Amino acid sequence: MIWLLQSTNSEVTDFYIETVGIALNNAGFDTTLVPAEKMKDCISKYANSEDWFFTVSSLTTCQILSKGTKNVILWCQGIIPEESYLRNRSKSKSFALSLIEKHALKKSAFCLFVSDDMRQHYEIKYNLDFTDRCFVMPCFNSRLHPQSFFIEGKYDSPTFAYVGSLAAWQCFESTVDLYKELESRLHGAHLKVLTFDIDAARQVLEEKGIKRYDLSSVPPSRVTEELAKVTYGFVLREDIAVNRVATPTKLSSYMSAGVIPVFSDCIGSFSDMARGLRYAVPVGNHVDVSDIAQRCAMPLRGQSVLEEYRCVFDTYYSREYYIEKLAPLLKSVVRERRWG
Repeated sequence: MIWLLQSTNSEVTDFYIETVGIALNNAGFDTTLVPAEKMKDCISKYANSEDWFFTVSSLTTCQILSKGTKNVILWCQGIIPEESYLRNRSKSKSFALSLIEKHALKKSAFCLFVSDDMRQHYEIKYNLDFTDRCFVMPCFNSRLHPQSFFIEGKYDSPTFAYVGSLAAWQCFESTVDLYKELESRLHGAHLKVLTFDIDAARQVLEEKGIKRYDLSSVPPSRVTEELAKVTYGFVLREDIAVNRVATPTKLSSYMSAGVIPVFSDCIGSFSDMARGLRYAVPVGNHVDVSDIAQRCAMPLRGQSVLEEYRCVFDTYYSREYYIEKLAPLLKSVVRERRWG
């Protein structure tokens, strides 16, 4: 049995766990999803057996390893010590989290990373070698919605979207600054902001003098519907390690609805993938507003955007693609440990 430990209720995490579960099933293994509230009991009961665990947390991994087993498959969604330091500015906490993370990565039988940049980060930081014991799959939780590409008026005028919280790392104010420049250059430009931080967002928009915007909060299940008439979507980030290794789920949400991403090119994995795309707008550290405005003013046809994005969702954002590639790797790892 392989226990899939559900440590959070994040929609992204659940999608990832489910994908790995399907790959394990296709490899011939039985799996059981364990809710967060039952995780501790599951570890206590089965960690001393020949069972396996899939976890999304280095701390949970260390708890399992402390029971004497190394039958662990670990998914790393982000570089936690660096994220912690950004939030708390505590070197001691970041150091402690690094010790936990290193032990989990070193002792786990197999690791999943969201980008090659993340793998390289860990190999350099901890002097580890993940040859034959890792797999890279970006964060995503959306399938292509072809009907969204043919909504009347979608590509007639440049409507921009910002989706997410106002946490500092989301760079909302920088996004609004860029949009303000675009608003003055593009006829009919409009900004749609979807966030639960309504009051704070309105204050920023008013202080910066944004003329044309909508502001609302919707549940995740309605985001695709809200993006139906949006042309471009912002994902701006600072050029720091946390963002270089990341693969923001928001990018797949945008593209699935026919929304062209306006993204920071420091997001390494996505930037590499998008380098050959016509319908993607990279933003460098030195923002060239004129170039961005020119790219956002080009005529667009839904069919052309769909054809290009279909190729992305057949590979980079294809659940079936990753399941097919991952299943034989997991089969080899588990069987080698079981009978090796």
